[in-house]
Amino acid sequence: MRRLIIILVSICSFITSGQEQESFNITGGAGLLELFHIGGRFQLDQSELGFNIGTVPSPDEDIISLQANYLYHFGGSSDLSARRPWYLRGGFTFIRSDTEFELTKYSIVDLRIGRDFNFSEKFGVQIDLGPAYVISEDVREKQDTDDFWFFFDIDLENEVLPVICFTFYYRI
Repeated sequence: MRRLIIILVSICSFITSGQEQESFNITGGAGLLELFHIGGRFQLDQSELGFNIGTVPSPDEDIISLQANYLYHFGGSSDLSARRPWYLRGGFTFIRSDTEFELTKYSIVDLRIGRDFNFSEKFGVQIDLGPAYVISEDVREKQDTDDFWFFFDIDLENEVLPVICFTFYYRI
């Protein structure tokens, strides 16, 4: 896990060396795959390459979400930014959930459409939605749950999930 974060930060640092300072966005928000997340995005013209890490505070579950995504801004215009407000977003998400009963790992790809809402030249919010596809799921039982009447497992019959995300961004 640490290796992945170090690799992502190294790649992102290399990509932005020599770029203008306003090509980096600090992000944070909440989403169905991203959970409560923080991250960063590197912008080059109308494209963005992003990464984030997310979690949900819970005393009974250790859950983490790692995500890499690409955004292409294609439509409309904004008085506060040269970046077009409408975008397509594709991404890969890895989610790890560790409870008393099981350790679950998911790999998910998604494709979304979204829009920027600029509040100033540096600050705004993005809202996007679309389908996500679970490409792998690995569940390892740690403790038998038959003895616990309150335990239930939500097993999705569909591997395609609807996702939505709200992200605040600040351009550095």
